[in-house]
Amino acid sequence: MNTLSVDTLRVDIFKELINLDQEKLSEVYKYVKNLASKGTPEVQLLQDILDKSANYAVKAHERGDFRSTQEVMDNLGKEMGWM
Repeated sequence: MNTLSVDTLRVDIFKELINLDQEKLSEVYKYVKNLASKGTPEVQLLQDILDKSANYAVKAHERGDFRSTQEVMDNLGKEMGWM
């Protein structure tokens, strides 16, 4: 059985999200927000992060200020000294 680390899951999810158009991204946002609204106090933090992230992504997209996953990973690699 394959087990994935939390970081691997985050990267995989991010890779999928970055390729969605605005309509599909909105659908994912609504779905995740619905899941997050199911109840526990910890969920409020998730809702806040999700709202802020989605708003930031939409505004960046509208401004044309977005990067491909490869560009982001290359920049991160340089900043972290991995490249």
